[in-house]
Amino acid sequence: MKQEKAIDSQRWKVLIIIWLALFSGAYAQYQVPPLVNEIIHSLNLTNVQFSSIVTAPMIPAVLFSIIAGTISDRIGVKPIITIGLIIGSIGTTLRFLAIRYWQVFVLMVLSGFGVAFINANISKILGDWFPAEKISKTMGICLTASTLGMTLGMGTTALFPTINSAYVVSSTLSIVSTFLWMILMKSRPKNTLVKESRSVLDNIRILTKSRSLWIGGFGLMLVMGCTMAITGFLPRALSEIRGIDPVTAGLLSSMVMLGTLFSSILSPIISQRIGSFRLYLIVVGVLSSFGVYYAWQTDVTVIWMTMILMGFFLGSSIPIFMSFPMLLKEIGIGLAGSAGGLLATMQLLGAIIIPTYIITPLAGENYNRIFGLASFCMIMMSFLMFFLPELRKKSIISKEK
Repeated sequence: MKQEKAIDSQRWKVLIIIWLALFSGAYAQYQVPPLVNEIIHSLNLTNVQFSSIVTAPMIPAVLFSIIAGTISDRIGVKPIITIGLIIGSIGTTLRFLAIRYWQVFVLMVLSGFGVAFINANISKILGDWFPAEKISKTMGICLTASTLGMTLGMGTTALFPTINSAYVVSSTLSIVSTFLWMILMKSRPKNTLVKESRSVLDNIRILTKSRSLWIGGFGLMLVMGCTMAITGFLPRALSEIRGIDPVTAGLLSSMVMLGTLFSSILSPIISQRIGSFRLYLIVVGVLSSFGVYYAWQTDVTVIWMTMILMGFFLGSSIPIFMSFPMLLKEIGIGLAGSAGGLLATMQLLGAIIIPTYIITPLAGENYNRIFGLASFCMIMMSFLMFFLPELRKKSIISKEK
């Protein structure tokens, strides 16, 4: 009984620490866009250079997620994420010293390591500590951290008197979350230790043969590509095409994030009530497709609600996709880090490649075409889910336990 209470107590410590670390990473990254004028002026940057600074924290996730996940499967999550959080804290804390473009860029890259390593292993961590039926729910709670960090970073940074005073807040959050992780975090409960006897090459072979994992990865790519296209073009479309003033257009765009925040919490609960993850993913994909194409065109009396609904349906699939490593029987705890790293890499590739190199070149400045292509991404996601076997309901700890 005492052991169970201790494990239950540690579970919530784990959840709080992960949430704070993800929040601080997103908050630090999205402090930068509101400071666009000050940063460009003080460092004499071009628009392209500034854009590269904003996206720089995503680089570690693209380059190192699979490596971080694979190493975590071998030695445990605590040491590898500790390294990532320390590197991230260094990058976040030293930003105020940067006086040249390349210095800011390097520090922003470093600031993304902690979040990248956590995202690569988040399914593994939650699978270690929480029962299978709670993994999607706790995943949803964790994902609210990034959404809220983005929202507050965008919404509050302009209120600070100087750039450095804004950086102090994110630096403090980053350092606190790092120390909490180092002091309070444990790799896994003693009763779920997994002996890993396979080689790294064997692990990679298993992952590459998992059709369900690849379906989830490509589904996540499509969702993130659509989401980033909406985030990038919605405020301009509302302002230029609908004639809505820029301030109101920005507020309307933030309603999409509010809907995503709600879906992170409610979507895992609803999908489990339905009893079929596959059916749920198909339905929310179709609904979000309609929302992406039509929501921005609706009457001003209902557009606030349609934006929230679009964000809700658009974000509903993400907690489930991110939980795939612990929901697929061929993966499990022993390979969850490697599988999570693959998903995190595909997620970021979708966020970068689809809007930048597919939607924008094909659509140009035609907003109907932009939202049409983004909508098509969600239809494709739904179509992919027809090939997904039904996910398991119960946790299967590795056979090598």
